Amino acid sequence: MTEIRNQKSVAAQHVYLDLIEHQVYGIIGGTRNANDIFSFVLSGTGWTFESVDVTDYALFANFSENNVLSLNWDACSKLECEIKIMPNMHIKIYKKNWHGDGSSIYVQT
Repeated sequence: MTEIRNQKSVAAQHVYLDLIEHQVYGIIGGTRNANDIFSFVLSGTGWTFESVDVTDYALFANFSENNVLSLNWDACSKLECEIKIMPNMHIKIYKKNWHGDGSSIYVQT
């Protein structure tokens, strides 16, 4: 934390980033939707999710053997979706907003 005359700046790591420590060792493949993939990836992490408007399927070949953050990025890339981090360790999954700021992760404040 730094303080500059009537202003404080705080840098804090979001708990979502702790998922980089959680490795997924099982393997999933085939034609899958967001519910299939995110159930597999987030299993055992304490995180929950909901797919708001992502109904498409994509082909996943030997999907796994990485940390949860990397697998979330890969899943979003294949399913053309983005995630919004919500309070209480919850993720909402939306169709890709092509008119947004180019980011795939949004944090609800």
